[in-house]
Amino acid sequence: MLRSEHSLLRLCLIRAGKAHKHTPYPPSIPKYNLESHVPHIVSFSNLVHLPNPTVMTTPTTLTKMAGGWRFVLHGGCAETCPDAARQQHILRNLQEVSEIVSDRLAKRVKARDVVALAVSALEDRPVFNVTQDGVHQLEAVIVDGASSDYGAVGCTEQTKNPILVAHSLSYHFTTPFPKAHWDQTTESGQREADLEMGTVGAVVLDSHGHIAAGGSMGGPAGKMNGRIGGTAILGAGLYADTQLGVVCSGSGDQIFKHSVAAQVAKYHTSGTSLREAARQALIGVAAAGTSCALAAVDAEGNIVIEYDVKNGSVLCQHYEVERCALVTEGNNCLSLIPLHGLTKDWKPIISDLKEFHETFPGYVSSKDGPMIAADTLDDVCLKVQKASGLTTPFNYRFDGDPCNTNLFSRIIRGELGQYRVWENEDHVAFLTPFANTPGFTVLVPRRHLPSDIFSIDKASFRKLMTAAHRVAAHLKDAFGVSRCGMIFEGFEIDYAHVKLIPIHTADVTYAPYSASGPSPAAPITTVAPFQETYQGYVSSLSGPLCKDTESLAVSTLKMRSKHHVKTHILPPRSWGCPSSHRTTVLQHPWYQKLFFTQDAIFHASVAFFQKRLGYKYCFVPVTTNAVNSPMGLGSDSDPVPILFLGQKTHLADSMQFSLEYFLRIADGVPGVYYINTSFRGEDPDAMHLNQFYHVECELLGPFSEGIRVAETYVTNLVSTLLQDHKELVETVAGTTDHLVAFLEHHRSHDCKLSQITVDDALGLPIMDATCWKYILAPDPSRGRTITRAGELKLIEHFGGPVWLTEMDHLGGPFYQAFTDETRQKARCADLLLGNGEVLGLGERHVSAEHVRAALRQYEIPPGGYAWYGEIREQKAILTTGWGMGVERFLAWVFRHDDIRDMAIIPRMKGLSFAP
Repeated sequence: MLRSEHSLLRLCLIRAGKAHKHTPYPPSIPKYNLESHVPHIVSFSNLVHLPNPTVMTTPTTLTKMAGGWRFVLHGGCAETCPDAARQQHILRNLQEVSEIVSDRLAKRVKARDVVALAVSALEDRPVFNVTQDGVHQLEAVIVDGASSDYGAVGCTEQTKNPILVAHSLSYHFTTPFPKAHWDQTTESGQREADLEMGTVGAVVLDSHGHIAAGGSMGGPAGKMNGRIGGTAILGAGLYADTQLGVVCSGSGDQIFKHSVAAQVAKYHTSGTSLREAARQALIGVAAAGTSCALAAVDAEGNIVIEYDVKNGSVLCQHYEVERCALVTEGNNCLSLIPLHGLTKDWKPIISDLKEFHETFPGYVSSKDGPMIAADTLDDVCLKVQKASGLTTPFNYRFDGDPCNTNLFSRIIRGELGQYRVWENEDHVAFLTPFANTPGFTVLVPRRHLPSDIFSIDKASFRKLMTAAHRVAAHLKDAFGVSRCGMIFEGFEIDYAHVKLIPIHTADVTYAPYSASGPSPAAPITTVAPFQETYQGYVSSLSGPLCKDTESLAVSTLKMRSKHHVKTHILPPRSWGCPSSHRTTVLQHPWYQKLFFTQDAIFHASVAFFQKRLGYKYCFVPVTTNAVNSPMGLGSDSDPVPILFLGQKTHLADSMQFSLEYFLRIADGVPGVYYINTSFRGEDPDAMHLNQFYHVECELLGPFSEGIRVAETYVTNLVSTLLQDHKELVETVAGTTDHLVAFLEHHRSHDCKLSQITVDDALGLPIMDATCWKYILAPDPSRGRTITRAGELKLIEHFGGPVWLTEMDHLGGPFYQAFTDETRQKARCADLLLGNGEVLGLGERHVSAEHVRAALRQYEIPPGGYAWYGEIREQKAILTTGWGMGVERFLAWVFRHDDIRDMAIIPRMKGLSFAP
């Protein structure tokens, strides 16, 4: 549905019918507070507020008249807006359309007709985007809540106003619409070369009490031909009935996937307030890390605008300011300062006050210093360049319009003299000639981003912070200081930049004087004066003590209510007392939450394997005569021998052998899976249980396919927990930030987790003697293996999950395929996440010969594994398998470090638990 086949490209897709009042299918979603994500005016959308702009911080068109009608217009959703001029242009366009709509509603025109008029007027405004080939493939939908009539069109190329076609369809849904009407509509709006289309929409409550909604979309910049977004899908990007109307804008795929508009209706119908219904409907989109905004109007005239974009600030919302500054002295404290007195349009605000300090005066400040002599700047520049390793020629690439005249863009392009001290592919750092302390440095991105750093997209923000950390390290090295301050402010130059200030604690022998004489250094004080409005600089110096503690307490409570920090449940660790564990499980909320989460993981896993992949489930015995971890050279665990009705056998430590066998039963089966218990005999500890639960699968295909399926499985689990069980996880873990971070990490790496071989990992400087050991000490010829300490360091090094690949073959099980004919490395991988290895994966030997060679190499008696080679002689297929320890995964989800707390009914060596 989202991406049409070749036969549908360049065709007009037409749909008409009844809008059924149904209960949307997604399950209930826990409450998610989005108040802390209120975006800045230039960073969110083209929603405008009329006529009273003091009601909401979001620029939204809300019109309330005595006649009892309401309407909302929107002009699209985006994480960023290019500049204030474009934003004002968008606002003016919406204001003009607002006047037209107000006039019609005042004349008691029906909601459906007003929606068509409003959206067509928005379509005529060339402020949005075209598709990838420069061809306008448009879509539109309109729905009348009073009659449940709706009409929709998609992939239209010859229609200037697709909303008018959809409007016609909504009146003619029971019979083929008149061809003459269609011809007249399409011919009257020939495609214009300069017409640009994005997402626009309207929701109207008319004076008759009827609600209608409509939307039109040309798609995001570069939209693929034939792709249909969420706008033209009833229940996804739009919904209306007798009780409410909803329109959405943003990531069409996610809006469609999560049925956002229908979700609002579902929650609202169940009795939830309109605002809370909107917030809950956006949870799935928020978890996916994409943007979505929605506007909703109910039959009572309530109007709600909600959005999931991450930009924004609790402080900005509470104090009704446009932005905040950040100041830190490089210690353990960050100061966020609301900047009062600013207008929505950026204007330079510069202070005439100057100061200079050779040593740290007890605070950092963004005040300018006097112009420093060129020879002094040369000396400082060379000093920092030596520490950073920067050499000429510099990279003068600017990622933007070459005609951009902003000061920083000209510096990046090398058009102005500068004291550049560091650069990489995305950023440039240089000394300012107006430093208030030696080494004061400015860091800027090569791309012209908004000066409000808190409004830029998350990926750019992270890159900028990483660059700031590196430059600060070079400054500390160059000046021999232990700290470096940092300031975000942005009211001298309208361009994202970070100010980095070395904290000098000893005299510095630089002459900070210009030809005009010494600077008027500001006196060092212990308290900064209180200012009602932003004065053109910020400082880490504290202001006077607030005596109105009551109002301070009220402000604190209000902000906390908007960004509530959740407490979390701690485990009772009752496994340490088997006699009382049974009672504790029935009383402690930890085990209740664990029970529900286990259930969620089981059903999400079955749905993934069965519905998404078409894998078959296997019923396998828990006993085996061939354990997966035999007592050979490469064993990393102990088997569990038992006497079963007089027969010596083992409890299965994995079902991998059985899964390989089952996969050969029928041709055409892409994979098989299993979810149940496994057993191992080593002493239990924070990472090991004697009985644990395994999710295992065996699939047709090579190692790379196994990696792909495993990553997709884990990301699917994480997404499900975020979307359907967010509140459950938060009550135990205290947050779901780590789940969101996992998805963002996966997405930011092209939807592929990082990989590193064992040899490359051991070559990293961070991997000291605690991070590895010999497989068979003290014989180095047998290879090395990574310890848990090493796994944790690798997770830290990569900033998240990472695959550890190509182990020395004796460091893993014998059944993993060789990487080459040397037979020294195994084609296998461990997924490191949270506390260490969570999932193990490997490609299998294809031939019986390789199986027997591996058994000899591991010094394992071949008798018990003769069958394992023989099934390859009967059916030689290339397979890959993996298994995930559920308790280890749960420990990461719960942000806990001991899997013994992840078992409701434990089975541990030397301990007896009932039942």
